Amino acid sequence: MFGQVPPGHLLRFYNPIKIISGAKALEHLPVEMGCRDAVRPMVVTQRESGFRGRLRRLVNALRDSGMTLVVYDRLSPETTLDNIRALAGHFCDAGCDALLALGRGSLLHQAKALRLFAGQMAARQNQEADSNRTAAADSRQLPDPETMEGNTQLPLFWLPTAPGAGDELSGLIDYADQSVRHVSLRPQVACVDERLLNPGNRDRLLDNVLITFVNGIEVCLNCGDNPFAATYAEAAVKAIIGTLTPEGLEAPASRRLLVLTNAAVWADCARDMHPPGFAHRLGKTLSTHVGLGAGICMALCLPATVDLRLAGEPRLAAEMLHLLGDAELYSLTTLDLRRPRCVNLLREGWQALQENWPSPIPAGLQNTGLDHDTLAAVAQSAVPEDSRRAQEILEQSWSLVAPHRLQALSTGEANPTADGDSTAPRLNVARGAQDGPAELL
Repeated sequence: MFGQVPPGHLLRFYNPIKIISGAKALEHLPVEMGCRDAVRPMVVTQRESGFRGRLRRLVNALRDSGMTLVVYDRLSPETTLDNIRALAGHFCDAGCDALLALGRGSLLHQAKALRLFAGQMAARQNQEADSNRTAAADSRQLPDPETMEGNTQLPLFWLPTAPGAGDELSGLIDYADQSVRHVSLRPQVACVDERLLNPGNRDRLLDNVLITFVNGIEVCLNCGDNPFAATYAEAAVKAIIGTLTPEGLEAPASRRLLVLTNAAVWADCARDMHPPGFAHRLGKTLSTHVGLGAGICMALCLPATVDLRLAGEPRLAAEMLHLLGDAELYSLTTLDLRRPRCVNLLREGWQALQENWPSPIPAGLQNTGLDHDTLAAVAQSAVPEDSRRAQEILEQSWSLVAPHRLQALSTGEANPTADGDSTAPRLNVARGAQDGPAELL
């Protein structure tokens, strides 16, 4: 088990986010809002294809709660901080006391910013310090949570519509070239209901699932003596792997999407307890250089990151193999081959995805359009405190050709191990449909 606590060590764990998921999860929202004295929530979402139907399902689920819903459905990635601050004025004028954020990604950053501005306005209103709230502060700057004295604690509920981008449940606002982090900015509740889910764009969905997978693996590698964070991360990784097995692919598409969304929520909670790892940081930086999704870039760096992290760590290699493989594969792999076996599984999984996903997937950094001469600069920008190791990861990620071809990843046949033995079939990545989301969903 990852994160075992040595005798005599002190363990601290804090995760303030409540997760509600499964049948009629939406119907439990009034109880959660009532516990936080919320009776007039504002729902914020985007005006996109399909969102109106999900908004209607949300309203229907809360119809008998006796609550008054105020709905704003015009958020978009182009929404400015001026717009968000003006919306905060409407939030206060309408007497709203909670936020329901229906969506993912940038919408959650907008909802957190709205929460900050509304909290600032409520504080000024309570203090009667300024009668003109809409002109009380610079709307081009996010308020500083440290100066809010608890007034950012307006309840925020996240209603995901698909797997998120890995920071929705964090205390981070990263929007409009500004970044603010504070523990009070985290949502209080994540409510995952199958009726609100829709895969949307298949490539964006894949990118977010890869972010979830990378974050989960890196928390397991770096959780130290925190078994609680490791439990969240392991659950997320196992859920994704289980979805890609032949048995997992037999489940209805809506059920697979629910599993993947839950996995994203768990990994998001776990990652917020730890600083981002090498693969995460390198992937974020690479994404800005090559124009690919951050998840794709993180996944390209993951095998090399795992390889370097497992060097000289036989216990960690054993735990990672048990996570990525199964009991049979684990028992048939000798101690000295567990580290390369973990790396091979990741590389073979990437090759299977590259072969079967309907959109182009790069085989390595060399296929992303990145100039090899810029690797040092990328490493320095992403991980300035250890750019040498970061550059080593980038060099190893230049090509992801696995030294041992595990045919079962794409065919379901038995796997040859590094020493020629046969093991149980491994992950099976489904071929995508050309007219919609890949059969992964």
